[in-house]
Amino acid sequence: MEFLRYAYIKDELKETVLNLLLSLQKKSPETFEHSLEVANLSFGIGAHVGLSQDDMIDLYTAALLHDIGKLGIDKNILHCNHLTEEEIDDLRYSHIHKTYEILKSKGVEDKILNIAYHHHERLDGSGYPQHLKANDLSELDKILQVADTTSAIRMGRSYKEEATIEETETILGKLAEKGTLETKYISAVVDVLDEEYMQ
Repeated sequence: MEFLRYAYIKDELKETVLNLLLSLQKKSPETFEHSLEVANLSFGIGAHVGLSQDDMIDLYTAALLHDIGKLGIDKNILHCNHLTEEEIDDLRYSHIHKTYEILKSKGVEDKILNIAYHHHERLDGSGYPQHLKANDLSELDKILQVADTTSAIRMGRSYKEEATIEETETILGKLAEKGTLETKYISAVVDVLDEEYMQ
């Protein structure tokens, strides 16, 4: 599988991670590509801020699996662009809960499971599903939140064009000002994006 940093997938979970990702690739190529990008952005942020090897492995593994709950979502709902607000809210919460259930059933350790589970939480408590605040979130939670948001901004959809690096950085800056995402990790992901642009 291309673009995977195999050395940074938890050893005892390698087979599980690869099997889940293959299933995700078949069901939702868009979510699969997003998961790979989130993992690589998380890796880039972690490298910039000097995470330990063990933390890098836990973060990268969790990032690859953070949306795996979408395996349990009906394909017609997953790729529908005309959902009601109620259906959108249900999708938001259900994919996170299904991620938790799938990872728990596969024996994924709590640290990795919780990083994945917290990817939609926000520093000010405005996130979901638990409405946790900054003090309740680990540094790895906060990095994954920034990486996931960055990928979501960048990705093109049927209803929006792919954002440029400049547009992405502008939106991230506004989120930092609002206090929903950790500023130092936004600065790190901006450096990652700039390096990508220079390559």
